[in-house]
Amino acid sequence: MSEKILIQCPQCQSKIRIPKGKYITFTCQKCNNKLEYDDRSLYKKIDDSKGKKNISSLIIYLLTLILAFPITIILYQFLPVFDGFYKYEKIVLFVILTSILGFIFKKFNNLILVSFVIFINVFKLR
Repeated sequence: MSEKILIQCPQCQSKIRIPKGKYITFTCQKCNNKLEYDDRSLYKKIDDSKGKKNISSLIIYLLTLILAFPITIILYQFLPVFDGFYKYEKIVLFVILTSILGFIFKKFNNLILVSFVIFINVFKLR
């Protein structure tokens, strides 16, 4: 059996027993007031939010790669060729562009994700 703590309903002042160290939504038995209580540690709260950040980071990373690849090809065609260019200049250009786009996308994370969701929904309708 888990350890319980006592709290009071803010509306009717009745005492309610709830599990310690958990997030819980419940209804007061006397006044039917809907309540929620969060007794988790800060570490647990942060740990729960990591999954959402991982998905958004993956979407941002994939969008960065998808956009950086064609931009690299287009830029490479229009850049002048100098003597002494290394054979890895395409890779260096791609890495630089990916870094710049990744930095921009992370700064505008919410705007990019909302635009991506709208684009996907419009694409599904066709």
